[in-house]
Amino acid sequence: MIDRKQLAVLHIAKKDLNLDDDVYRQILQQEAGVASGRDLTLEGFRKVMKRLEALGYKGSAKPKHSRRKTKDPNAIVGPWQAQKIRQLFAELGWVESERQQGFTKKMIGKPWAQTRSEANKIIEALKAMIKRQGVQNDGSRPGERRSQT
Repeated sequence: MIDRKQLAVLHIAKKDLNLDDDVYRQILQQEAGVASGRDLTLEGFRKVMKRLEALGYKGSAKPKHSRRKTKDPNAIVGPWQAQKIRQLFAELGWVESERQQGFTKKMIGKPWAQTRSEANKIIEALKAMIKRQGVQNDGSRPGERRSQT
């Protein structure tokens, strides 16, 4: 049996191709031997999708999986966020953990961010500080030369 997303893809294809119900059911019967999309097997789904694509449907038979980051603000801090926080602290020259923890406690009331929303709050605050101070990516201020030692 196919899942709800695959059934939705079939219905989207049916709508995009302006197929009436009789033509759609005829395709299901010819390609997969079923009268309803709910009765399709995975193999039948693939055959029906091939036929719909041959008729001009531009979608894909496989559901697309995105690699988007989760939008749940209460999820744990992502590795990209932890790395960004470390990078921003380094740009400010804050290498001592006491200073980093003090800033973080002041911002969110905890020594380290534990959720993504807390990490975002810290990242945005650090970026604003860097912008205000005019600190460049190499840690130097504008017009200041960094020593090559």
